[in-house]
Amino acid sequence: CCDGNCPPCQTVCGKTLNCRNHKCLSECHRGQCYPCSHKADVTCACGQTSITVPCGCEKQTRKPRCNKLCLKPSDCHHTQQEPHSCHFGECPQCKQICNLSLKDCSHMCSAICHDSVFVKEEMNSTNTPWGMKEKEKVTKKALPCPLCQVPITVSCFGQHRTETFACSSAHPFCCGQVCGRILKCRNHLCSRPCHIVTNAANTTDAGAECIQCEEMCTKERPVGCQHSCPLACHPNNCPPCKQRLRMRCHCNTEVIYSNCQTFTTATETEKEKIKSCGKPCTKKLTCGHSCAYSCHSGPCLPINNCVQAVQVRCVCKRINQELPCHEINTIKNYRLPCDELCAELKKNRMASASNSPVIQTPVEEIKPSAVEIDSPLVKRKNRKTPNIETISTTTTNTPTSSTKKPRPRRFVWTLNKVIILFGLFSLITVSLIIYMFKQIA
Repeated sequence: CCDGNCPPCQTVCGKTLNCRNHKCLSECHRGQCYPCSHKADVTCACGQTSITVPCGCEKQTRKPRCNKLCLKPSDCHHTQQEPHSCHFGECPQCKQICNLSLKDCSHMCSAICHDSVFVKEEMNSTNTPWGMKEKEKVTKKALPCPLCQVPITVSCFGQHRTETFACSSAHPFCCGQVCGRILKCRNHLCSRPCHIVTNAANTTDAGAECIQCEEMCTKERPVGCQHSCPLACHPNNCPPCKQRLRMRCHCNTEVIYSNCQTFTTATETEKEKIKSCGKPCTKKLTCGHSCAYSCHSGPCLPINNCVQAVQVRCVCKRINQELPCHEINTIKNYRLPCDELCAELKKNRMASASNSPVIQTPVEEIKPSAVEIDSPLVKRKNRKTPNIETISTTTTNTPTSSTKKPRPRRFVWTLNKVIILFGLFSLITVSLIIYMFKQIA
């Protein structure tokens, strides 16, 4: 209660000094008290470094700088903190690599340690009634590991090419190329763009997602076969061709039909037999006769082997004989030699022409020559030849004007043409009449 102006006394002052820690121990006095004589130690956080300051100046005095290492335990998963000097408050954020195994992959987290990170908390946007905004709060939190950014190589769906992605965003992709895998038919390739392939035996065979071949078989046909396979695209070999081949025989007179498979797989000898109609060859030799072989390919037999029977006569055409063609075809206009009877008949004809007496030769003496052959061919060709008995001359001169003159060939040809044209005209007329009746009905 003393205001400082009262007379001194023996009582202790007891006023609180400026240090706010001690009281004045002096006797009652006037004026201000003496400064506090006590000393205070200001230490670092670890207490190993200290400085002495007057009492009451501890709060205003800067803490001494300590060069000792901080001995506080780590607040993250690392057993040892990064070396740092002694300090007050929270230890700084750990700068070591996290190196924890990530959940979604087998890589280690490569980010800086995030077990204890200072994070600002979100505050309400509303202001206080007195217009003051609330201060942002900073707290220490453990953050999750970030996405893995390790670069890895990823193949496309069809394994055509590869690209590099971050591990967290790596996934198979479509490269845009054609799939190109061999389909089950083993003849064609999948034409879909690059796609996922499952249940494939290897990297070249088609999978369940590939297209199904719907094309016709395009396999190469056997040599000589010009027909396409009638089946849809299939594996293994095509079935034998069942098409019928239509061809001309060697002599070009008959149409031959043969199975394609039989003909294309046959040897040259077998093909020769297949194309033969079996009938006699219609080709003509240089001698004028037909070939004696059956239908064949290539040239016919030479004329020196022709065995066709040829009727040969003498000059006066009385004596005839059949000889093989190959014996006489090298001699032009071959004739048989005349005998004595031919010479006698020639004399009679000459005598008849000159109106001289003719020597009659008995019919009994005129006999066929020994070289004549009684064959159907000779009889057929001798129908128009006069008989030997009628060759005998007479002494009477009968005029030949009484014989009937044959009609010319041109007249006969014209008559045949007229008959044919009349028949065609009649057929066309009847057809038109029938057609008109059908239209009316």
